[in-house]
Amino acid sequence: ALRSAMGARSQPLLVAITTAGYDLSGVCYEVHDYTRRVLMGSHADETHFGVIYAADPGDDPMSPVTWGKANPGLGTSKRLEALEAEARMAQGSPAYMGEFLRKHLCIWTSVGEAAIDIDGLRRGVDPTLSFRDLRATGRAIVGVDLSKSEDMTAIAAIAWSGDRLLVKVRHFVTKDVADAPGADHFGGWERAGQLTICPGAQIDLSAVEAGVREVAAAVDAEEIAFDPHYGLDMMQRLAGEGLPAVELRQTPMNLDLAFDRLIALAREGKVVTDGDPVLLWRGANCVVRRSGEFITPDKLTRAGKIDGNAAVVTALARLDAPAEDAAPEPRLVLL
Repeated sequence: ALRSAMGARSQPLLVAITTAGYDLSGVCYEVHDYTRRVLMGSHADETHFGVIYAADPGDDPMSPVTWGKANPGLGTSKRLEALEAEARMAQGSPAYMGEFLRKHLCIWTSVGEAAIDIDGLRRGVDPTLSFRDLRATGRAIVGVDLSKSEDMTAIAAIAWSGDRLLVKVRHFVTKDVADAPGADHFGGWERAGQLTICPGAQIDLSAVEAGVREVAAAVDAEEIAFDPHYGLDMMQRLAGEGLPAVELRQTPMNLDLAFDRLIALAREGKVVTDGDPVLLWRGANCVVRRSGEFITPDKLTRAGKIDGNAAVVTALARLDAPAEDAAPEPRLVLL
């Protein structure tokens, strides 16, 4: 509202200031990311000026040199002794470390006990990544996480490139969810071609099915792995057409190793994406749910969607499956 009112002023000026946070769907991250792109030269806007004081990837968060990068007023507007005390608390409290990184080093992180390291995901961004890159590896897997209404749906294609995991995802959401209060980010992602909004209150499964065919063809998928909870009929049709549909039930035993590996790869900056903001947002929403000795992905809040991560984990469980468990012929496999 403030920005739209500036058109009536002869010399309008809008000023915004913030530390980093963890809500990657909010206006603060949108302004931060826009400013970063202007500063990097990937987007031209002579009316927008910005400065970002933050630690760089790989910096030691406990080093006073790093503190100086993110705090130009260190020693004047912020006392060194106070920051030292905050750093000691962060060292002794994993839960507080995220707060220290956000508020004192201006690093956008996941919140609380979130499983996916968002800074690590950013280190793996390759804007040129395409489905062709996954196809060139010779072995790509597609994972599908389906829903009907409130949740989102995702089709994830993954492949190994050395020790790095290449990931491309297509996202779907209903118009009812996208039109809900506080969900403006969905419309922005749709306009940028990063998300498909289905009319009404239910996911358009025919559009998803067409998307599965397109993605599988684009990467020459060895398997299409899916949770049968909503999409058994769809996958039976695909299998009937000769596509390598493989059913993977979302049990802790089936997902544990794949989810644990995805967490480690993200932390090491070895998950390569094209910078997909929807997947980044979903990563920030993803927490660990423990079932005895096993772990599975879960969402932080009801509004926080993790379907993209779930699709990646599903595909990774099949990509890392033993060779004798691979699918040489199209079939349905009950695990």
